[in-house]
Amino acid sequence: MKRDRVWSAAAATLLLQLLLLFSTPQVLGLSKSKNKLQYCERPHSRCVDINHPVSCLGVKLPYTSTSIDLVPDAETLEEAQERLHYWQGLKKVPKCWAAIQPLLCALYMPNCENNSLHLPPQEMCKLIENHCQILKIENSWPAEFNCENDTLYPAKLCKNDLRELKFNSTAGRCESPLVQTYRPEAYHYPNFEGCDLQCYDPLFSMDEHRQIHNLIAWTATIAGLCNIFAILTFMIEWQSLNRYPNIVILYINVCFLFICFGWLSQFWSSTRDDIVCRKNGARKTSEPSDEDLSCVINFVFSYYFLIAAFIWFVIFTYSLHTTFQSFGKIQEKVDKKGGYFHLLAWSIPLVFCVVVMVLGEIDGDSVTGTCFVGVNNKIYSIIFVVIPVLISVLIGLFYLVRVLFGLLALKKESTQVISKQAKSKIHSAAIKVIMFMILIVVFVSSMFMCYIYEYNNDHLWKDSLRKYIVCKLGIIPDTDVGNCRIEFRPSVSRKQLYILVLFGNAVLMSFWVWTNQIGNAWLKKLRGHEQKNQDSSKYNKHKLIASAFAKRHQLNSNDFTVTFSKEDPFGKLFINGLNNFNLILKIKLQFKVFFFYVIVGLNSIVLKIIKKKYFFNIIKI
Repeated sequence: MKRDRVWSAAAATLLLQLLLLFSTPQVLGLSKSKNKLQYCERPHSRCVDINHPVSCLGVKLPYTSTSIDLVPDAETLEEAQERLHYWQGLKKVPKCWAAIQPLLCALYMPNCENNSLHLPPQEMCKLIENHCQILKIENSWPAEFNCENDTLYPAKLCKNDLRELKFNSTAGRCESPLVQTYRPEAYHYPNFEGCDLQCYDPLFSMDEHRQIHNLIAWTATIAGLCNIFAILTFMIEWQSLNRYPNIVILYINVCFLFICFGWLSQFWSSTRDDIVCRKNGARKTSEPSDEDLSCVINFVFSYYFLIAAFIWFVIFTYSLHTTFQSFGKIQEKVDKKGGYFHLLAWSIPLVFCVVVMVLGEIDGDSVTGTCFVGVNNKIYSIIFVVIPVLISVLIGLFYLVRVLFGLLALKKESTQVISKQAKSKIHSAAIKVIMFMILIVVFVSSMFMCYIYEYNNDHLWKDSLRKYIVCKLGIIPDTDVGNCRIEFRPSVSRKQLYILVLFGNAVLMSFWVWTNQIGNAWLKKLRGHEQKNQDSSKYNKHKLIASAFAKRHQLNSNDFTVTFSKEDPFGKLFINGLNNFNLILKIKLQFKVFFFYVIVGLNSIVLKIIKKKYFFNIIKI
């Protein structure tokens, strides 16, 4: 028993010694206390005693001796203080200023005791990397903030009294052209965390803003009045114009009228600021947001109806070409496709709008006073505006060219058949198509030039603005803040050209109702006279036969003509208001043969004649 007790006591003693051995570093610590870190010190430093209380960036320091050894090229404490003041331009970047204040004091006014100064730890330096990206001037960090420098920022954990001080984190304020924002970091101005770009574009002066706004007011108003005139024309001439392709012109003008409304809505009382600006004075970007929907609604008017108008333009040229080709059943087929036309014209822009909203690429533009796609990221304006409009215009021009060739062929083949008046009407129709094609090419090409110009130079303008803002911070060596300028700016004339051609398209689409016959219809309407609908979709075959038989004695002369009326293939809006386009058939026939055809089969021949591609065929016997 005594031996067992001895062994038990020996085992307990050994266990106690092992516990003491493993717990000694944690109990006693490598320095003074378990929870207390050591200072990272640099020996053999030059300490500077200050006889008065020391403060740094408005905060009283807990020591009265400092050093200038960490400040490059500083010989005196005054020079170090001057360098410290140099970095106070970072106050204009609020979140960076809140993070960097302790580090600045640790560098420029460190604690120094017994010729040994306290170094800031590396983790203290790395706190500013996320918040002070603006310090990457010329793509490199300043030497003072190179966190990989072990002689300046020791990699181990160190104590630093400045980390415990409370600096004024609210002292920082964004300076024009930036404003303070509390939106997520993804919406901040690049490298300026806590700041966003002001609502009014600093790349344009306020005087340039006013010039462009005045131009929009005038051009949108004129274009809107032209569209209203076209719409009212359809209302007073509905019975004769409510078929394809005429009815498409109504839809196009309605679309452009909504576009004009969207652009003019900014001129209501303080509406422009509600559309393009946030409540904190920043420009609306990446809409829709949880603030309001005014920007999104304006986008729908400006963008949705623009794409819809160009799709209706394609439908107009297609139905115009198809109607010009043939009559009767072909026209009925075009009318039956009306449902498909509406489905395409209204659903495709809707899909585009939904995609843009999901991508968050709706941005406010203070220069135009509207919200549109691709204001910030120009690539989206190419994808969602330039490409759809380009495809629509190319398809439309293809059909218009075919219509033009048909008119020219008609004029050439009917030289010996129709009267000079009919030739003049065909000629004027061809001129009208050519003028429309030239104008649409000029307007749309000018729009494309403006978009490509902005796409190619957008990076240059943004870089110039960024350099201007950085220059105003005053943290670039040898730079006078008073001389800061934006080196490259957008062309105001290009912006004005874009506005002119946009609303020029709106005026051009009302061009089809500018005819003498429409003018006469308006005069009759204003005078209170009822205009009778004299349009006829069918030939009166009995009158045609009677007219031919009555002129049988002219068969042997060159003056034999048979004249009958038929609605022109483009309605009242195309061949200069040809409601009754005279198709004159000049047919040389021997009397007996003619009489035989009148008795036996003239009716069937007439039916064949009126179904020909260019309205008539010359028959020589």
